[in-house]
Amino acid sequence: MRALMAVGIFAATEDGRVANCAESELLRSDHPKSVRFECMLFAGDYQRIFCELTHTLESGEPASRKVLGGSLYAFLDRSPASAEIYDRAMRTSAAPAPRRWQAAAISPRSERSSISAAAEASC
Repeated sequence: MRALMAVGIFAATEDGRVANCAESELLRSDHPKSVRFECMLFAGDYQRIFCELTHTLESGEPASRKVLGGSLYAFLDRSPASAEIYDRAMRTSAAPAPRRWQAAAISPRSERSSISAAAEASC
């Protein structure tokens, strides 16, 4: 949360609680243009696989085998919670991209800094 606060996705209130900013409103599941489940997918199962990219480069074996015990889709068959996140992310991402990006109203500077901060905080 601190990394997201540092790049303006969330803010700290005077009493120390975390509050939404304009950019974090899209993380709410009740927002009509929500990207919540896409973020959960990318920061969850996809991130775990991506963090093992060197395994793929060194062995030629898909990282999903090492991380998930098989293909992503076989894993989703065994993991109802992950499958729900994946399904909801795919439904959300089916909306036309330009309209969704416009709704997000993320500037190139804030998008880059948010992505950089998230990448530095992961793995």
